[in-house]
Amino acid sequence: MIKLNRKGITLVEVVISLLIILIGASGIFASFIAAQNYVMRAKRRIAAVNVARQKFEELKPFVRQDTWAQSTNELYAGVGSTQPYICGTVWFNSTWNGTLNYTVTNPDDASFRNVSMTLNWTEPE
Repeated sequence: MIKLNRKGITLVEVVISLLIILIGASGIFASFIAAQNYVMRAKRRIAAVNVARQKFEELKPFVRQDTWAQSTNELYAGVGSTQPYICGTVWFNSTWNGTLNYTVTNPDDASFRNVSMTLNWTEPE
């Protein structure tokens, strides 16, 4: 009887091993791409929050007792604006385009005003 030497790996075993590794690696790369999309969306949301925060900072000087009841005050009830904002590629790789809307309402108590702010933007595909 002839005894065969079976110490090596066959070509079929190598191909199957590579196929299993490639399937696993493609799943990992797909999850990295999905995670990158979520990170970019979060960065755009942070940019939107910063634009809204900047607008609130611009409105702070109008909280003054001497001009509170004047209709020229930016915080007078019923006053509002719509402003387009375009942020370039400052810290993420896509242009951020949005529209800021705010309205001022006067509740029953005239000593304070309610500012409602809405910021809309389009997410790239």
